[in-house]
Amino acid sequence: MNEPVYLLPVCDTIADAWKKVRGAKATLWGAVFMVGLIGFCFGLIVNLVKAASPALGGIVGIITQVILFLLQAGFIYISIERARDLPISFKQVFRGLKYHYAIRIIGLYLLQMIVLLPVALLGTASSFIVGPFGLLGTILMVVCACAGIYIGIRMVLSIGMVVEKGINPWPAIKLSFKATQENFWNILILSVMQGIILFAGALALLIGLIWALPLVVLCYGVMYTRLQVNLPENENTTS
Repeated sequence: MNEPVYLLPVCDTIADAWKKVRGAKATLWGAVFMVGLIGFCFGLIVNLVKAASPALGGIVGIITQVILFLLQAGFIYISIERARDLPISFKQVFRGLKYHYAIRIIGLYLLQMIVLLPVALLGTASSFIVGPFGLLGTILMVVCACAGIYIGIRMVLSIGMVVEKGINPWPAIKLSFKATQENFWNILILSVMQGIILFAGALALLIGLIWALPLVVLCYGVMYTRLQVNLPENENTTS
């Protein structure tokens, strides 16, 4: 007999994340400042290299984007650690740069693009038949957009699986699908609420972002931790 699936309570998730904001703001904003400073420095380097060699500058620019992408994964790790009431440090933002994690994070990104590629191609193709077939093309575009959102949400925990457990991309995607089963609408609503929180924080003369940004980041960690209960016991382990 299958165990009942845990359904993520949206309001409780946000409330739990809010409780964990206290004591985490300095760490998260320290990490934001660090990543911002690194991005600024790399931006200067890219511009200098482009001035000397546009082709080489383009290559350096791509490398810079990859590094910044890996650093963003570090925020997810900090979020998960805080959700579990474990010690956090702004230095943890560099976790994604470690080879063991970096190669898997990049692999996950590429694999996610491959998974979404058929939907993207079908959506692109549907745009060409909107004119000749009108309603049919429009419906197909909407279906493709909904399918892309659905798949994206079902894969949302995969980056956490990689950066926290250190597992390979495909198993991470499969675990994410298992953990998020029957939780599509809950996660979608939580994502919308996160967007509203950030928007409200920005409206408050940006001062509200001091709390809003950490809250949104920590919502991921709380969501990730809570949904682990939907995984089989032998798969719900940390590295």
